[in-house]
Amino acid sequence: MRWLTLAFSLCTAVVSAQETAPLPKGAVSKIAFGSCAKHWQAQPIWEGVLTHQPDLWIFLGDNVYADTDGTTAWLVSKESLTGDWNRLADKPEFQQARGASQVAGCRATRSGC
Repeated sequence: MRWLTLAFSLCTAVVSAQETAPLPKGAVSKIAFGSCAKHWQAQPIWEGVLTHQPDLWIFLGDNVYADTDGTTAWLVSKESLTGDWNRLADKPEFQQARGASQVAGCRATRSGC
């Protein structure tokens, strides 16, 4: 099960639009997406995102797990959730990805968007 969780955590997909005519300046033509960012672990996924150079990265679900550290669960406060988002934002590899691509998605922690 741990391997499966890791596989989902590192999973990403890149979709490129097939160009038939020149795209307008600033148009999004390559989108990458994923979820399950365990902010307490290393996140090598961002290296892959940078390699593919998407115009847009979309979190399609959990971008942090504010109610667990992988072994223990607890209630989530606004302050703890904000702290977990800040820990994700502080990761150098995430900062690089944010600098190279637009980032969108929901700020979720298993409770929905």
